Amino acid sequence: MQESFWQARWSEGRIGFHEPAANPLLTRFLPQLNLSPADHVFVPLCGKSFDLDWLLSQGLRVTGIEFNQAAVEEVFDRLSLSPQITKTGALTRYRAGDLTLYCGDAFALTA
Repeated sequence: MQESFWQARWSEGRIGFHEPAANPLLTRFLPQLNLSPADHVFVPLCGKSFDLDWLLSQGLRVTGIEFNQAAVEEVFDRLSLSPQITKTGALTRYRAGDLTLYCGDAFALTA
């Protein structure tokens, strides 16, 4: 798939893959990982998923990556967070509190 395909899907609002709540399998099985508050989770291709909100509500530090800027910005707006925005190589990093989202190509993310 080409990035242009997915960018078009986002701009046209054709995002049927976006769920209106946190994924039920995530909420059901995450406790089995025995994570502690402040543990760190990574959510690749996170979009504007409500999984992010739910993970934060569990006291976790959350990092995600998404190439659609509007989706990233919507997450921060929805959570009433004002992110610090910095350029990190080919990516743009949005950070506020325990939430960090990178905007750009997931393959450009480095340790």
